[in-house]
Amino acid sequence: ILAQARSGSGHPLPWAMGKSKGGGGSKKAGKRAGRSGGGGTKRGGGSQGGGKKGGKGGGKGGADAAQNSYSRKDARAASRAKRKKVAHGGDEALDAVRLRLKVKVLQRQISRLREDAPVEERCKLLQEVAQMSVAAGNSLPAIEAFQEILRRQPTDPDFVRTELLCLLMYNSCLDEAQTLAEGPLFAPLMAAIRDGAAVSKATASWLAEQRVRMAVSTCLYTQALIEYISVRVLKEHKKTKKGRKDPAVAAEAEAKLKNRLELAHRRNPFISEFVAFSEAFRKHFPEGAAGPPDKQETVGQDALLKEALRYLDDCGQLDVWLDTDEIVAKYLRNVLFEGEETEAGGGDAPPLTPLVEPLSGLGQRWMKARQDALELWLEEISEESDGDGTGEEASGEEEEEEEEQTKQPEKGLDESTSDSEDGDLEEDGEETEEAHLAAAEKRAELREKARAAMLARSRAAKQSKTKATTSA
Repeated sequence: ILAQARSGSGHPLPWAMGKSKGGGGSKKAGKRAGRSGGGGTKRGGGSQGGGKKGGKGGGKGGADAAQNSYSRKDARAASRAKRKKVAHGGDEALDAVRLRLKVKVLQRQISRLREDAPVEERCKLLQEVAQMSVAAGNSLPAIEAFQEILRRQPTDPDFVRTELLCLLMYNSCLDEAQTLAEGPLFAPLMAAIRDGAAVSKATASWLAEQRVRMAVSTCLYTQALIEYISVRVLKEHKKTKKGRKDPAVAAEAEAKLKNRLELAHRRNPFISEFVAFSEAFRKHFPEGAAGPPDKQETVGQDALLKEALRYLDDCGQLDVWLDTDEIVAKYLRNVLFEGEETEAGGGDAPPLTPLVEPLSGLGQRWMKARQDALELWLEEISEESDGDGTGEEASGEEEEEEEEQTKQPEKGLDESTSDSEDGDLEEDGEETEEAHLAAAEKRAELREKARAAMLARSRAAKQSKTKATTSA
């Protein structure tokens, strides 16, 4: 790593990009780097750029190298949601500073190691650097550290291959990920996992067996995801003349994709269930729901559930799946849970893998998330069925009724019109009689009111006369 950073090959590491000792250099060193076209000296920075006022070649070379190496990361970060701002002096800011300082200390320790130092010691430090870089959000230095570990330890006793494969997928390095998944590190495991006894005999402890199973699940789902991107997103099978004209090529590609998905689903059905119904499961399993690594053996159903959470949450593969396109979740539901092949093969089996009683705390949370997912699933199916058939049936019935009304015989129409006219005349006569009666009643009421008013006036006049005589 030190040699790569000094020579300028590979991606620049954080400690090799600083302005001070790591890559800033002095003014003269920068000029020397500029004269040499960015090749650089030990302290001048070379391809990382010279000093603050160094030569043009060194500065431009360093800027281009940094821009080219981090362009993919920047593009991916820009496509995601904006990162929330971290308050200066807050807990998150302090944790980020601590991680950066720890990474620098470890990198100094690695640089001070002798070439004949034990491989285990160097790989242990590299593994710590990679894990801390991932925690700090710097995945490219972590990829380089894991690749260096595999170069020094080809057998990979610590199973860093799984984390490396997830990081390659997270950074859209599909070719490198496919090469690693089909390489010698995963091929023996794929053959051994077919027999459960073979894995337990080949591993010396439950922790090693857990690593093997996690590696197999990651490899299967990674291959399925790469195949999905190739067939459904990039549509590489249609880029050839035969693929554009021959529909058999497209059918073969779809069959291969479905086969990959079914293999991964049989290995761990909870991973595909989480991805297919992520909208419901994310409410019950937020980020960090997997928890710390197990200190004791976990078997059975809980082992598969924790494996699913580690793959999707800790390794960040849920975002990778959902970032492919907008219909990946619906495609998984159609292929794995709604397809005719699954129903025919499973008979009366439910589409979702049943949870075994008694349920642990993790199993109960999964059951609640599944209930919410089923409700959303049923709503989606009902909306699709309503949009497909009910409107057409209703319009067809209305058209039939209109046709029946227009096809009535003429005689029937004449009879109905004459009957309606007679009925209207009778109703008009009844209405006139009722109007006359109402008018007579109103007149009688008015007469009575007038009489009462006249009597009241005569009484008032008599009373006023009596008062006047008495006063006189």
